[in-house]
Formats: sequence, structure tokens, C-alpha cells
Amino acid sequence: MSDSTAARRSVSARRLFALTVLALLLAGATTAAAQGVLDRYPKNALKDVPDKYRRWVRAEVGHIITDNEFEVFLRLDSEAKYEGFLEGFWKVRDVTPGTPRNEYRELHYERLAHANKFLGRGTSREGWETDKGRIWILLGEPLSQNRINSDMLIYPVEIWMYAGNSQLELPPFFWVVFYKRFNTGEYRLYSPLSDGPERLLNGAGEMELDRRAQSRQMYDTFAPTGFGDMTYLYSIFREIDIDLAGAAFTLFPSEQGLSFGLSPLRSELLLAQIAGLPDLMMPDNTWAMKVLTGTTESDVRFETLDMDATAIGLIDTDGQPFIHFATQTRGQNLNMLEYEDRYYFSFDASGSLTTPDLKVLRNFDANMSGELDTEQARRFNSQPFVYLDILPALPGHQTLTITLENKVARTFGVTTFDLDVPRAHPDRPTLVGPVLAAGAQTVPQYDRFAQRYAFQYADLAMVPSVSGSFVAGQPIMVFQQALLPAGHTGALTGRYELRSAAGRVVREGAQEFTSDQADVHGVIPHLWNVGTDGLPTGEYTLEISLDGEQQAGLRRSVTIRQAGSVSGRPFLNAQPAPPATDVSVAMDRAEQYRLAGDLQPAVQIVREALGRDPENDRLRALHIQLLEAAGYWKELVEVLTPVVVDNPRDIDRMVQLARAHAEAGEHYDAIRYYERSRIARGEDSPEILNVLASEYIAEGKADKAKQILELSLKIDADQPDVRAMLERISQPVAEPAQ
Repeated sequence: MSDSTAARRSVSARRLFALTVLALLLAGATTAAAQGVLDRYPKNALKDVPDKYRRWVRAEVGHIITDNEFEVFLRLDSEAKYEGFLEGFWKVRDVTPGTPRNEYRELHYERLAHANKFLGRGTSREGWETDKGRIWILLGEPLSQNRINSDMLIYPVEIWMYAGNSQLELPPFFWVVFYKRFNTGEYRLYSPLSDGPERLLNGAGEMELDRRAQSRQMYDTFAPTGFGDMTYLYSIFREIDIDLAGAAFTLFPSEQGLSFGLSPLRSELLLAQIAGLPDLMMPDNTWAMKVLTGTTESDVRFETLDMDATAIGLIDTDGQPFIHFATQTRGQNLNMLEYEDRYYFSFDASGSLTTPDLKVLRNFDANMSGELDTEQARRFNSQPFVYLDILPALPGHQTLTITLENKVARTFGVTTFDLDVPRAHPDRPTLVGPVLAAGAQTVPQYDRFAQRYAFQYADLAMVPSVSGSFVAGQPIMVFQQALLPAGHTGALTGRYELRSAAGRVVREGAQEFTSDQADVHGVIPHLWNVGTDGLPTGEYTLEISLDGEQQAGLRRSVTIRQAGSVSGRPFLNAQPAPPATDVSVAMDRAEQYRLAGDLQPAVQIVREALGRDPENDRLRALHIQLLEAAGYWKELVEVLTPVVVDNPRDIDRMVQLARAHAEAGEHYDAIRYYERSRIARGEDSPEILNVLASEYIAEGKADKAKQILELSLKIDADQPDVRAMLERISQPVAEPAQ
């Protein structure tokens, strides 16, 4: 190894060590120090914890609590501390602190309720105790569930497909597989490494494997590579189900068909990642130590971070509204950690977008961390720190809440904006803006399909002046949009006026806007350049208007300061965003419409997105969900029919299709698919039997309905409504009076 290579590795190792130390410092204590504190408190056995809290820690949060949190929990010794622990547990996981709702807590209990209602059936345990329940609680509803339980060669298998989350270090798409060993008991989590594909075979399957191996039938039609029994195993699974042929060997769909050349160790690591999600989602557990030791939360986090912020809704080049926002903090307030002549900073930005009736349409969060040398740290402390971001939005009145937290100093600031987000082609000519920009430039080789940043319109990228402060002699760049109604003709005049504190107009300008300047969405962008040469320092007001009409919100405060009062440019942290044309943006906006209770535009957005990306599984799943919520049963039948044809073992989709036919009044087809779902499932459930009986009644087949209801009551006799229905249809029909 060369000296230069060794030196580079030494520096890398030292930086990695420094960052590790930083993480420990931010957490508040090293593991050893934390253990030293824990050892001073007696540890309770779980059986000695009061029933209420024992049930909570086992059955409610057992799959999401971290080991360190659990160790603290076992040392609590009073009702007050238990209650403080419960409150703190959810508080630190709240993705929108300061808002009335805790969305993380709501989502967790929704998942827990589903697991307990559906995933413990056929077992002696509650749903949360099963492997399927644990995965559902950790990862939520899968994109698809493929149940294979009627083949003669394998034990029952379920394959769940998930879309990954890069923030949780999960791959883009992966499978989670469960199987019922020996066809008894509950489904258990399957590992291609520790279980192996052979475990999925029943006795008949093992005999078939031996037969193929002994007759040396290579079955090369489906297996691109192979050796020994693996080739024969693959051929058996491939003939049963294409997903099974992949998932039996690897949990990564992208590796399907290449499984024999890859180690199943990668799949085992994925299962370990899933098991470790609680620690990844909640890496800082020091809050629990403070509950144990009696330290108040006020010692940890203070709302003392001074910050300026700006936010505005603009129409993008695709005709859709986006909210652009930025926050700025003063450099002298930005505490950093120092370690071996290196300086570290860490900020969290989070917030929410809500409707006037407090429906949360969108949450967001971002982390900004960095490492600086001495000179960079000096500049960092002497200049503003600016965070910029952009969100898809719906037109109308909304509230944007932004929280910026300095993780090192444990200080934070919160600001709120009431925004009127514009729409393309408004009812009357409208001005949108202004954005006060300290600088603007044209993006070279602009690509509308590439990622972009906040305060960018087409190829014009702006750096907003968050505080509205400008150096004397520096031009004030003012960006605005004139929005024209559909079919508008004629000219309009836009004006700006810069007024002194005394109300005197010191700068003004005018610009004529005509309909031929507008794009297909009726948007005319314009950038004013307001000179400040010769103006004294002080406070000013900028107003813009259209045809002499001053519209609400088109007034900004401007400060002109002396040159040299603030040195250098601010540190900018701009979060990259997908282009407006990306289907993820369409899904985001459709989800906001769904949360707002406006399903028709949500469905339309997803329809258009599917036209661009018809193979997107997440998009198709959202389409089905929206159609069902909106009651578009005919369209849902059209969408689900090919899905069920292509995936005849997807029982959930088959039942969905049956219900869609039923709601559309197509009772014969509803009966067909409900009956097929019974065959595919291999066992009856009262839920399916009861709705099937209703469809037979609707078809005028009371005798068949009676048989179905009797079978339902045989499975579960405690169904008074079903018994009453059976009695009604069993009564003889009265003869009409003569």
C-alpha cells in the first residue's frame, strides 16, 4: 500500500470516527455512560410491571420500541414516570410537532388494528404476535399479496410485495414471504437462506423433486442458469407461480431468474434490516433517560431559534400549483460541535400543509448535516443559513407550518403561513407574487424532465431574499406571474411601485401583458429589475398591481442596508425535487385531494399518470383505492378484471372485483367471483359467505342463499344479524288475496 493511499484511508477513517463521535454527542451520552446511569436504577421483571403498561409495551408498541427504550421502561418506578414515558414515546415520533395530530401514532394504531383483526385468524395468538402481524405493523400494507394455497406440491405460501423507502435504507422493491410449514399452525416468515426453497415443498413436492432429479430432466425452459436440485426446484416453482419461482430464492424481484448465481445472504441482510427498523426510525433514545431521571423536556429543546421565512404558491410550467418556501437563520445563532479541529452542524426541517378545517394534506421533513474546517466554520457563523424546498399543492386556501431545529443546540423555531394557492386559468386576471430575489440566473441546458429546486420556474433559477433585505446599489429582482382566464383577449398593464417609509414613490415601472405572451395554461411570467442606486438605507414597501388594481398579498417589506453590513453569501441548502412531470408528483397531489375529500380530481390525476406509466404498481394500487373510495364501480370492474385474470391467486383483488360487480348491480358476476375466491382460499369465512348470500338473494335465489347462510352460522353461530336474515328468507311467501 502506498503512503498516499494509506494517508487517504487514515483521513477517511478519522472522519468516520469523528462523525461517529458526533452522533454519540448529539444523542447526549455514549452507550457506556447511558448504561452507567441505568445501572443506578433497579430493573423490574416484565411480569411485575402494572397490567396497563405491560399490555401497552408488549401488545401495542412491542414491534416499534427500541431495545434501549425497553431497558429504560423496565426501570420506571411510578405512575407518573409510566405516563411520562407513554407521552414522550409518541411525542418524539411525531412527524408534525406543534400540530394537533400525531400522524405517526394514528398510522401505527391503524396497522395494529388491521393486524389484530385479520392476521391472527386461524391461529391461537393475537394478530400482532404473528410474523405477518409484525411485518404489517413495521412496513404497512403491501403493494400486492399473492396467496398460493391450493397447489398439491407446496405448503401454503404468501408473497407480499413492498415498495422500499430510501430513508429507511430499504431497496426500491422487495418481497416478504410467509409459509405454513407442514400445512398446520400459522404462517411463519420465510428466509431463502435459513429456510431454503426445499422447505416450501410438501411430501408430494419432495417426491416430484426426486423424480425430476433421478430422470435427469433438466427443465431448462424456464431456468436461465442452474445446477443440481436448484434447477429442478426452480422448474417446479415456475410451473406453479412466477413470483414463487423468484421469491423462493431471493427477496429482490430484480434478481428473479438469476437466483442460482447469487447468494441468499443478501436476502438475509434485508430481513435483518427490517427487524432493525425501530432503531433506524428512532436512533436517539436519550428522551427516555430523561423520563427515568426526572429531567424535564424544557432542559432539552427550546423555541429560541430566530428565523425568517417566506412562502408562495406559483403555477409551474405544467399548469399545476407548487408551494415554494425558504427559511433563514442568522449565522451567529448557529451552534456547532467541535471535534479535533473539525466542526459539525445538524439541522432538521419539518412541517405540514393543512386545510382550513385542519385536514393534514402533506407532511415533510429533511435533515441538513455537514462537516466544516476552521475557516468554513468561521464563515458559517458569520453568514445566514438558508433552507429551500418545494411541495406539490392544491389550489385554494391552505396553512403551511415550518419548523427548523438546530440539533446541536437543541433550539428550534416555528413559523406559519396562510396561503392562497393559485390555479391556472382563474376566473379573472390575477397576479401571483411577488418573489423578492437577491439573484437569478438561467439554468444551462434546462431539461423539464430533470429534477429541479425551489424558486425555479422553467430555466429561471432564483435565490430568494428571505428577509427582504438588500444591499444599497444591489438590484431588487421581483418575480411575478400574471394568470389569465381561459379564452382571455386584450392587454393588461402590470405595475410596481417602491415606496419609502413616508409613502413617497421612489421607483416605479410598468409592463404590458397580452394573451399571446401566455403559455397554454394562461401563465405570463415576468421578472422586474428594480434599481437601488442612490436610495438611502432604511425601510421601504414594494407594491405590484394589475390594471391599477392592488390585489391582496401583493405587498412586500424591503430593507436597504449599507454595503458591507453583512459579508459574503449565505449558506444555501436546497432540497432537490422531482420534475412536475414525474408520476410521484401526480401521486402526491392525488393523495392530497383524497385527504381533502375531493376524490374526482384525485382519480383524474391518477388516470393521466397511468397513461404515462401504466406499469407502475404503486400508481395502479392508488388508482384502485381511489376508485373504490369514490364509488366508481363500473370503472373499478374494468381495472380489476385484467388484474384478476393475470393473478388468479390474488384473493384480495378477486374479492374487490366481486364487490365492485355487486355495487354496480351486476349480481351474477359478483357471485362468480365470490365463489371463485372461496375455491382459491380453500376455506370459508363468514365475511365472504354473508356477502355471497346477499348476492344470491339479489339474484332471486333464496334457496341457495339459505344454504350459504346456514354454512356461515355453522362456522360462527354468534351472528344474530345473519340468523335474522336466514329466518326472513325462510318464511313462506304469502299467497296473494283472491
